[in-house]
Amino acid sequence: MRWSLRFLVVAIVAGASVLGAQQPLPAAFRGVVTANKGQAVVDGAEITFDEAKRSVRSGADGRFLIDGLAAAQYHVTVRRIGFGPISGIVTLVPGDTVTWRFDMVVEQVQLSTVDITTEDGRVQLREFARRRETTNGHFLTDREIAATGGQNLGNIILGKVPGFQVVPHPTGMGTVLVAGRNAIPDGSGRNGCYAAIWVNGDLFYSSEKSAMPTPPSLEDFNLADIAAAEFYRVSEVPPELQFRSGKCGVAVLWMQVRRRRPHD
Repeated sequence: MRWSLRFLVVAIVAGASVLGAQQPLPAAFRGVVTANKGQAVVDGAEITFDEAKRSVRSGADGRFLIDGLAAAQYHVTVRRIGFGPISGIVTLVPGDTVTWRFDMVVEQVQLSTVDITTEDGRVQLREFARRRETTNGHFLTDREIAATGGQNLGNIILGKVPGFQVVPHPTGMGTVLVAGRNAIPDGSGRNGCYAAIWVNGDLFYSSEKSAMPTPPSLEDFNLADIAAAEFYRVSEVPPELQFRSGKCGVAVLWMQVRRRRPHD
């Protein structure tokens, strides 16, 4: 009986040592992305944890969840086409679940390179027309895009734009654009050289910008909103688009910008 008690004590001590050696519990981050001061939800927003190199997209109800995170301090960035980005810092402790709400603000685009005709709100594209006349590349107007019958931008690129490939998005949701020679993923199954995306004259995404670790999904761009598009392989990128964006190919999207006429 005395031997059994000693064995029990040893077993308890050994068990405590094993528990003490266990790894800290992972943490989770969840929440909802909204707009208009919480009156509307935003689906398809990308929530990125920069240090963890992980991202997720909000669902149809605006909600998201990233679990299995190590306890640490993270820079969090929320992006969605048509809205201004949101960034913040969150500190996670072992076993913690933190809940946040991100309220996005519609981004107003005002660019001198885009003229708007007040009659029907269509974009007139001086830069698009100039580069189509003076540079190599592949160019599509909104009418040419509509004539393809494509359901999304990825379908149209596959059928109409030589020198590019459409590959799965690194998050597993949607697709992303890759210049042909850069289409082979790295050892992690991802690709470190996705094509840069310019929207209405501003650099929206580039793999050369460390603050934007994942590219936008091609499915995020509504075909009805695209007035014109330009695509350049690495050897074709014009000088004005090469700064911080020319090493992996470039796509330039001109989105319809509708403004009220002064007398409306």
